[in-house]
Amino acid sequence: MNRVPLTFGGWTYDRNLALQNGEVEIEGVELNYIQLRIEEVFYRVFHHHEFDITEMSLSAYMMAIDKGPWEYQAVPVFLSRMFRHSSIFVRTDRGIREPKDLAGKRIGVPEYTQTAGVTARGILADEYGVSPADIRWVNGGLEEPGRREKFTLALPPGVIVESATKKSLSQMLVDGEIDGMISASTPSCFEHGHPSIARLFADIRPSIRRILRRRGSFQSCIPSAFGDR
Repeated sequence: MNRVPLTFGGWTYDRNLALQNGEVEIEGVELNYIQLRIEEVFYRVFHHHEFDITEMSLSAYMMAIDKGPWEYQAVPVFLSRMFRHSSIFVRTDRGIREPKDLAGKRIGVPEYTQTAGVTARGILADEYGVSPADIRWVNGGLEEPGRREKFTLALPPGVIVESATKKSLSQMLVDGEIDGMISASTPSCFEHGHPSIARLFADIRPSIRRILRRRGSFQSCIPSAFGDR
């Protein structure tokens, strides 16, 4: 019997490694697993609809279906889910010691609607009382300048998002043009050990334990920011 050829676009995680290396097969399917960084996967999905099966940004998917029928149907399989405390990076010379110190600061985001950013904003608002309107947001490419939002933003009252086109966010953080950054991927300036750049939460475990004790499960920790376009 001929098998149906299907392409899968996504990154590699422990949850889908067996599909990638062929240890597990999908009955009746000839799977072509295309491993790409998630930024490229999402771009190719939204602009070209290239893959039959694909990893997908939760926030971008919600915005896509909000605008009408779309080519993809989501299924509740979570390849990557995590608390996003570790996605918040700051300059150590700006007096930022705890979440409330982010108020009034310029914080970079590769996309304001990026799932990691939405989740982190929800954590800041729900757990620490720092609302999106308390921060000045700067949208731009993480390592290359010029990244733009997938959708036109309909921002809540008081929320301001600037667009950076001449430098990457990582370079802007190094140059002190932004005070911090929220990103799903670790910026190169942090990976290279820049002395003035650190994670806001040096140890995220106490915060995560506190949230889980109060809410009971990971699913119940989805922040209110997912209702914030």
